[in-house]
Amino acid sequence: MMRNKKDPEIDRLEEEIKSMPEPDYEKHFNHEIQEKIHRNLMNNTKVQKKRMIYRNVQPVILGMAGIAALWLFITIVIPINNSPFNNGISDSAFQDELEAFFESSMEEMGRPSESYSIFHQELNVWDKQDALVFFTEKRTKDLEVHMVYFQKERDSWKWVGEIGTTWNSKINWTMAEKVPYLYSGPLNDESVSEVIVAGKQAKIIEYTDQLRFWYIKVDKQFATVSYRFKNGDEAVVERIEQ
Repeated sequence: MMRNKKDPEIDRLEEEIKSMPEPDYEKHFNHEIQEKIHRNLMNNTKVQKKRMIYRNVQPVILGMAGIAALWLFITIVIPINNSPFNNGISDSAFQDELEAFFESSMEEMGRPSESYSIFHQELNVWDKQDALVFFTEKRTKDLEVHMVYFQKERDSWKWVGEIGTTWNSKINWTMAEKVPYLYSGPLNDESVSEVIVAGKQAKIIEYTDQLRFWYIKVDKQFATVSYRFKNGDEAVVERIEQ
């Protein structure tokens, strides 16, 4: 049997180790040093355990976060983006739904479709689920203009209130007698640039080139109405012209 030759380098290392002085066990391995070594070992073990637990739990946490984000997207983002209220009046199907409710309500009040004409509609006026319908009606020799405010509750429309006035009359504007406090009126004066109600600017819409109509919703009844003219002047407008 052949004997393996011993590596000279190993022999050299063994000789160096043997030549080293004997350790002082009482000095270098006393009770305090042993306790310190023990604490370091325990701390390192805890750190390693925490790292191992985090590595094992991390995929679960990321998976749960992904599921939560997907749930929020499905339940909140998609319904909001698909809501007809975000599409405005361009969503013809939603507009048809509102018109159908309006026409059926008018029919129930004895106001057939041939007696009026819708000239303007708006969605999301003051809330996400509300609407305005503007129409003219001729029950007398004078032309009347009306505004109806709707709110949608759950899946159905609710007729909240209606105000109207007659063009070329002594009534400059009308208001709702209960909440919501709606104000509206015709504008025959082309020099009027703005209508201010309770310190807020009303919205003006055009019926024809000469006839305009303004409206607003405010927080209080019996508010002050004023006209602001193109030349910068401003004048309070009484409800009924004297």
